[in-house]
Amino acid sequence: MLSHKAVLSHLEHYTKSIELSENDKIVNWLPLYHDMGLIAAFHMPLAFGIPSVQIDPFQWVCAPAILLEAISRERCTLVWLPNFAYNLMADRINEDDLDGISLSSMRLFVNCSEVVRPESHEKFFSRFSRYGVKKQSLAACYAMAETTFAVTQTEPGVEAAVVEFDRNALAQGFARPWQEGSPKKICMSSGKTIKGCYIKITDEHGMELPQGQVGTIYIKSVSLFDGYKNNPDKTRQVMKDGWYTSGDLGFLYHGEYFIIGRKDDVIVNAGRNIFPEDIENAVNAVSGVIAGRVVAFGLENQENGTQDVCVIAETHCRNEQEKNALGLAVRQAVMAIDVTVSAVYLVSSRWLIKSSAGKLSRKANKERALALK
Repeated sequence: MLSHKAVLSHLEHYTKSIELSENDKIVNWLPLYHDMGLIAAFHMPLAFGIPSVQIDPFQWVCAPAILLEAISRERCTLVWLPNFAYNLMADRINEDDLDGISLSSMRLFVNCSEVVRPESHEKFFSRFSRYGVKKQSLAACYAMAETTFAVTQTEPGVEAAVVEFDRNALAQGFARPWQEGSPKKICMSSGKTIKGCYIKITDEHGMELPQGQVGTIYIKSVSLFDGYKNNPDKTRQVMKDGWYTSGDLGFLYHGEYFIIGRKDDVIVNAGRNIFPEDIENAVNAVSGVIAGRVVAFGLENQENGTQDVCVIAETHCRNEQEKNALGLAVRQAVMAIDVTVSAVYLVSSRWLIKSSAGKLSRKANKERALALK
């Protein structure tokens, strides 16, 4: 539940963080039942008199090139996208659909809703830079409906920070720069807090952590929600002394916030914290796997007193010989990041369940995969 005051206060502060002006024009294919589509791409232009171009979400999914056509034709400057959209457009838009397209008018492609994956930005830039996409236009923010929308935003006109960290150190809760010989995790900044928003990073006991340590993200905001409708118990669970418990894991590094996953999704295997995104990134690169259609999760192993690592991956492979070879390739790809996979579920295209926000649901897909046994 959001008050009128919360929405307008948020819009006032967020527009300053993205340097919104009368010269901007917003383009959007996101459904308006989602906070990113409703607040950023609909309420904001409505409140500030900025033109917006709205595209039917189903039309975009069927023909993703129409977003780029709209940008080119209408000279749009701003768009908000979940991470998967960068990969989808880079993979599915044909060269024939780009004849005469110019994307040079775009100030910001803002990545939010999911964990921002630097490789998705790199893929998108490599594919569309010759059509006018600029590195400094690939931005990011950290956002959620409970805070109306954005909590942080990268600086407009400045290339978002991408930092190489030691993956083992991150798993132990410390953000240390990567050094040769250790495993690497590349993270992209989600920027600094916007005006009216405050973040603290805490340990499991609620104690605030210093810069460079990984913990749970708590948020206080002038645009914070008033609670979940008809669900006071859930509201009490996430509110602690005026701070909203996001359930996300992240850290502050050189004054900017890096979001690395959901606390509930972390896999604890043989005493090690493993981020499922690392496993998914490794599997996405395997030939035969449908990129972007991978889910990793942990499964309790009572006998061993730990969690087994499981992977679900969509594929076009049909016969058992191909599937066996692909299953082995998936295990080897994950072993390359020093993780052992206990179970690989190879499923058909479009098998995986997504949430209404377009995110792959680890919980729902875990339950569905286990039902296959």
